[in-house]
Amino acid sequence: MPVLEINGETVTQTAAICRYLAREAGLCGKDNWEDLRIDQIVDVNTDFVREFTKYYYEFDEKKKESLKRPLFNTIAPFYMKKFDALIKENEGYLANKEMSWADLYFTALSDGISHMNGSEITDGYSNVKRLQETVNSLPQIKAWLAKRPADDFSFEDVLFAAANKK
Repeated sequence: MPVLEINGETVTQTAAICRYLAREAGLCGKDNWEDLRIDQIVDVNTDFVREFTKYYYEFDEKKKESLKRPLFNTIAPFYMKKFDALIKENEGYLANKEMSWADLYFTALSDGISHMNGSEITDGYSNVKRLQETVNSLPQIKAWLAKRPADDFSFEDVLFAAANKK
């Protein structure tokens, strides 16, 4: 996962698929420089998610505890402050002062980050919260959010149980 199939051709990789679909939907920049700014945000967001994933899926409790304080007290606030400032600087968006796939990507991944965080990651970051609300209120996204299946994190119970047996 994820997998995209078009005309019998299959491709993988989240960012590659998102970038392709963004081009198709007109959510890329106007030129290579604007695309670079968008890609920069997407890559920073991926780094941020990786920090949470490293902590959340750490099975060694001592190691997990050693990751917790830096993540919640330093790393997460650092990233969130940067995102909040970028959104303010870009008049409500993450790059180029207009909606791009970086905004959709960030908003989609923020749900997973909030799950791993144990609370809404946007709390305390008004610009980030407003961007998330802007994206989630787009008619097509709003309609999807209303009808999509509920998140199923039951696999985590199996994963953590298996890790604890080791």
